[in-house]
Amino acid sequence: MKVEKKANHAALASLSRQMAGQTESAEFGRIFTAMAKAEDAMEQMEEVAERLKDAVKVGGGEVVTHKKFLPDGSIEIIETKDGKVVERHKKKPHLVPVPDPTKPPQPDGTPQMKLEPHQSVMELLMM
Repeated sequence: MKVEKKANHAALASLSRQMAGQTESAEFGRIFTAMAKAEDAMEQMEEVAERLKDAVKVGGGEVVTHKKFLPDGSIEIIETKDGKVVERHKKKPHLVPVPDPTKPPQPDGTPQMKLEPHQSVMELLMM
C-alpha cells in the first residue's frame, strides 16, 4: 500500500512568517522569511504539476518521439503515446570500408579492410 504524504505548504509558509516576526535575531528572521518564500514556491509548483496532469488526462496524450544513439552507430527511434510504445524502429548507418589495423596486410601489401559505420553531421542534424 502506497502512502502519499502531502505537505500543507500554505500552513508552513504562514508558520515561517509568524516565526520570522517573533524572533529577535535578524538572521533567524531572514532564515524564516526565506523558508516562507520556498514554501510558497513549492505550493505554486505543485499547483502547476496538478494542472499539467489534468491537461494530459483531458488531451488524450500526444505521440512523443525519443531518439537514442546506439554504440554500433545506429539510431533507435521510439514513439510513445500515454507512456506506451506505439512504434519502434532502427536506422542503420551507412557502412564504409576502412583499413583494419588489427589484421596483417595482404601478400601484395595492401591492408585488409573492414566495414565501419559512417554518419555525416548533416544526417544527424536532419533527424
